[in-house]
Amino acid sequence: MPRRPTPSRPPLSRRDFLRLLSAAGASALIPRGAWALGPSSKLVFGLLDYGPGSDPRPTALRRLAWEVVKRTSVEAELEAQHLSVDAPELFLRPFLVLAGAGALPPLSPAHAARLRTHLTYGGTLLIDSSEGGPGSPFDQSARAWAAQILPKAPLQNLPRKHVLYKSFYLLDEPSGRARRSPYLEGAELDGRFAIIYSQNDLLGAWARDDLGMWEHEVDPRRRELAFRLGVNLVMYSMCGDYKDDQVHLPFIRKRRRS
Repeated sequence: MPRRPTPSRPPLSRRDFLRLLSAAGASALIPRGAWALGPSSKLVFGLLDYGPGSDPRPTALRRLAWEVVKRTSVEAELEAQHLSVDAPELFLRPFLVLAGAGALPPLSPAHAARLRTHLTYGGTLLIDSSEGGPGSPFDQSARAWAAQILPKAPLQNLPRKHVLYKSFYLLDEPSGRARRSPYLEGAELDGRFAIIYSQNDLLGAWARDDLGMWEHEVDPRRRELAFRLGVNLVMYSMCGDYKDDQVHLPFIRKRRRS
């Protein structure tokens, strides 16, 4: 009898890849007994802790996580995890955030290599400037970090037609609390932007205190666009460029009109 064709398996998501990586024995990177993405496999934002100033918008990622859960099928923990680059849990957090309002401390070669490994395994690093603009202390030091982490991939402007702008919502430009740059910048690794840099204080637009008050004055429309960009960043980090396929555009446009 002819053999039945073996059903093809769906492609692994980036989160599944990291889960299998830890289970299969990246023992030098992940401690024994650690679960890949926690017992519930929820998305947990990893906020890089480099010392004073590393959490300039303490409520921002909690609010973004809430919006991601509300708007998409992604399950996420509301509280971000503060991580040093040396933390064993670093490789359990596919989405890392580096934020600040002043100069970042120098990045050691060992830490740069560790972050490079994280991104090579499929992780994403979002860099967000909370204050200052081009040429500011944060901007200069953030660019130095990016250059050390991916020395062969200089930061470049993301084209307005890049799939990131349509990974969930259709967007025309980046947003945030401030209007410092009309572009997101990114460093490309294996055909995807593994480092994404925003100078427009995305976290400032997301920040909302425990009493439900927005922490910074932002035009409501601009704040909504900032949340949509945050959702797109999460979906892009998890799904890559699958929505670059034109067949998805009618569904995205329908969602945009709703």
